Amino acid sequence: MECAGRGSRGPCVAPATRRCGGCGAVAYCSVSHQLSHWDHHKQECERLEQQMKRVEALNEFPFTFSEEATLEVFEKRESRCSFLSKRGIHGLGMWKYECGCGDSLASADSTRSNKQFLAFDSANRSERESWNLPRELCPCSGPASLKSDALSNWKDYFEWRCLPLHSPVALLLHWPLLVYYATQIAFSGKSGVETTKQLFIHYLGKIHFLTLSLLLMLALQLIQELIKEMNIPAVFSDYCEEACHLAARCIHSVTGRPIRIPIQLNPFRQPLVVENSPLFIPCYPNCFLFGI
Repeated sequence: MECAGRGSRGPCVAPATRRCGGCGAVAYCSVSHQLSHWDHHKQECERLEQQMKRVEALNEFPFTFSEEATLEVFEKRESRCSFLSKRGIHGLGMWKYECGCGDSLASADSTRSNKQFLAFDSANRSERESWNLPRELCPCSGPASLKSDALSNWKDYFEWRCLPLHSPVALLLHWPLLVYYATQIAFSGKSGVETTKQLFIHYLGKIHFLTLSLLLMLALQLIQELIKEMNIPAVFSDYCEEACHLAARCIHSVTGRPIRIPIQLNPFRQPLVVENSPLFIPCYPNCFLFGI
């Protein structure tokens, strides 16, 4: 846990163990750092206090590994690396970047991954190699039937795809299902939407809203032009509610457009908690959504 007031009055002198008595969401290394940070923190303290009351909802997942992936990683009894290692997928294929050592593993010897498949037959080898999982644990083929109604959470998806709840594939599928869910909420209740067989999605990737850079300004200008010229909605995600609040304020100040889709919990957030969060609030990739 980092000191919330780091850099505000000299270097940190101790571990950040002094939690704010108001919100309990941030901590400080010393009284002096806490006092010097108050002018900034008082603007967010009450908001963070309300977010702390909703922590239990953040950790609610239907998976058999939920406690391990949420509380145990958050409390540092486990790590993202150890979680992946226990399932034999650490540093392999698409799983490489789901932990902090992903970059160093990118060029790892591919012979390690080959050992994972010795127990499998040769059929559908390419499909299994992309997931590095037994066939019954991954969506290697199309669904048995079409879905007549919308998916609303991970349990719906896993039941539809006949996947067991101990499968870790949600750690990767949160990206496509984020797009799916964002599409649902973007057009929900919007009148005058023309039904079409084609849907064009403009995906801009990661934008660091707290970095005042030329790249950020160009990205926001592009968003503004897409919305203005093409009259399309834009949906954003972030790892915690507070980050979405700050991003929404930034986007509104640049585009001048109101937030049409309020900040809300994403039911398809990744079910593996972010390590070294700056808050005492569990954070997850693509945890919250909002839109304009």
